[in-house]
Amino acid sequence: MTGWQLDDILRVKDFEKLYRQIEKEVGQILAWEKRMDPKMPKRIFRKWIEFEETLDEELARLNYLPYLILSVDQNNELARIFKARADSLTVKADEKGRKIRHWIKGLVKINGKTLGKADAERLFGAVPDMKYKLGYARDTAKFTKNEEEENILANKDINGMEALRDLRTMLETEQVYEMKVGEKKALKVKTTAEIIRMTRDNKAEVREAAYRALLGKYKENADKYFLIYKSRVKDWKYETKLRGFKEAIDRRNWGNEINGKIVESMMGTVKDNRKVFHDYFEIKAKMLKVKKMKRWDVYAPIYQVQKSPPGADQPVAENIKNQKFEQVEKEVVDGLYEFSESFGEGAERIIREKHVDSLPNPKKRGGAFCATVSPKITPYVMLNFSGQSRDIKTLAHELGHGIHSLMANKHHIGNQSASLVLAETASTLAEVAITEKMIERAGKKQEKLALMAERMEDAWATIARQTGVVLFEKEIYEKIEEAGTTMANKLWLRCLDEQFGEAVEVDNLFQYEWAYIPHIVQSPFYCYAYSFGELLAIGLYGRYKRDRSYLKEINKILASGGSLAPETILRNSGVDIDRPEFWQEGFNEIRKWLKETREMIE
Repeated sequence: MTGWQLDDILRVKDFEKLYRQIEKEVGQILAWEKRMDPKMPKRIFRKWIEFEETLDEELARLNYLPYLILSVDQNNELARIFKARADSLTVKADEKGRKIRHWIKGLVKINGKTLGKADAERLFGAVPDMKYKLGYARDTAKFTKNEEEENILANKDINGMEALRDLRTMLETEQVYEMKVGEKKALKVKTTAEIIRMTRDNKAEVREAAYRALLGKYKENADKYFLIYKSRVKDWKYETKLRGFKEAIDRRNWGNEINGKIVESMMGTVKDNRKVFHDYFEIKAKMLKVKKMKRWDVYAPIYQVQKSPPGADQPVAENIKNQKFEQVEKEVVDGLYEFSESFGEGAERIIREKHVDSLPNPKKRGGAFCATVSPKITPYVMLNFSGQSRDIKTLAHELGHGIHSLMANKHHIGNQSASLVLAETASTLAEVAITEKMIERAGKKQEKLALMAERMEDAWATIARQTGVVLFEKEIYEKIEEAGTTMANKLWLRCLDEQFGEAVEVDNLFQYEWAYIPHIVQSPFYCYAYSFGELLAIGLYGRYKRDRSYLKEINKILASGGSLAPETILRNSGVDIDRPEFWQEGFNEIRKWLKETREMIE
């Protein structure tokens, strides 16, 4: 399968019809506003929630159609027009419904009456699935501005920040990489996905050339990327202050429904355990037969293939490269069934309904993602599959996101998706499970070792690297008024030094790597969710391996979606994330992986 079936969201020819329908429903919000009263019957309040849910689902369909089209065709003019119209209508709906949401939070009067605590609890009880979310909205109402200010902020985001994010994506998509290996003729690479694949080549000179081509382009455009980033930082800081948060990251924690002390505890555990990755890179240097690893060796295959062309994959993936993508899908689905029937069924459903777009093309955005539209629609997965073993794990990872959404699809649309800190749980579990199956199936010792090495490198990338991104953000947010491209470069190099210690030599060209990271513009402080999710999932998988019956608790966590606070969801299954000891459980598993890798080469 190479493309997805988007008609399940909305047929292109029906966009206008749905747009007009939503416009009509938005016009009905004022009539609903007149019905709001602290003493209103619970059934009327429940009907309002149902009306709002229907409107949210229709807006999701209207927005996701152009978003998914543009993800695989950045130059699609009709989709850009659809996106702009959907954005505007979404802002209009948000504005019209804001007074009711403010009333629910206890911030304004409607018909001369404020919704007090006792009446709020009575009405919230009419929609049990939304009780937590509605209560959280009231508890955090102090961070909400008045109706006029919220309208201004919403329009600012759509017309300002959204445009900057799109501009960054366009800048990146238009980059063509000129890669030169030794005396050979320069090779033009048109997609970021392809040049990234070459950074994992089995030849050191190819990896270095790929990184120099990649980062050289970000160096060339560094001032442009920094101008976009600085605007993003200043905008985020301004709204942070306006809403009354103490620190910039507090605003993300608020959105994630997580206590900042838990986030700091998790990141502190990561900093305390960095040495496990330093030790691994020292072991890898021995496997590569070099005195000290260089940064472009981090993803190097740990044994060589002779006479391979630039971009060739490591031997463990040779059988994969000769397979059709459908065969790879089947292997992943089978592996997920071995871990969990629910995981296997979910993955099979996503693939069966043709909700996967797999192959790269020059107009397609890089990377991979899973899009959850609504509880009524099976999630969509986008990949840039090039036949590497890492791509198989990426497929499992993104299918894991979709599985999570399917397991939580009994909830209201606002509760289907888990808080960001839990959003990586199913995806990482799926990736860990598939990696373990790949290691078990590998025939040769070298193949097993290659996969074990990848497992350690993936853990570094998701835990240490992503935490490093957040630490970089925290520091640059404090210094943004005096910051320029040079300061961003220096701060990022320092973060790399902390991630690698003395185990890896970092070339100065990597000082421009911050510009390559889209999340710092798209979603500030987002990246700690990766570290959080990875450590959480590894810890949960360790419990599952010690006691297979724990799978019931894992399923319960995933089925909860976002219907409760993350701490509550986890505590209900015996996980106390307030304790640093739990985060250490994840690192204990990683140390076992390191031990297995060391024993394999001795």
